[in-house]
Amino acid sequence: MTDPAKDVSAAVILEETDVWLRTREGGVYDAGGKWVMGVLEDTPFRAAVQPTNSRALQDLPEGVRDEARYLLWAAHFSLRLDDYVVYGNDVFRVIHVWDRLRDGGFMKAALGQVKEGP
Repeated sequence: MTDPAKDVSAAVILEETDVWLRTREGGVYDAGGKWVMGVLEDTPFRAAVQPTNSRALQDLPEGVRDEARYLLWAAHFSLRLDDYVVYGNDVFRVIHVWDRLRDGGFMKAALGQVKEGP
């Protein structure tokens, strides 16, 4: 449970916008043996999304810095590495995660833009 004295989720909530967690449900082989991708499912959630800046990039591992385009803060919503997030009309992959659910009531993630989602 989040300590109310450390809960910064209220600040995150003030800057929230609509975003979607994109997942693809499995897939099947058709009668001819060709793989058919599963159905995309977008789960809406609210998050604060900001462009990266030089200070934030310093906190990222070396290989991730060039790829990061946005930082996302989600109050009481969990994201994992390699999840896909739709923001605006673009699809992003979660390339780094700071899990602060236990000590701050939020999840912070770095997003890298991709041409296609899952």
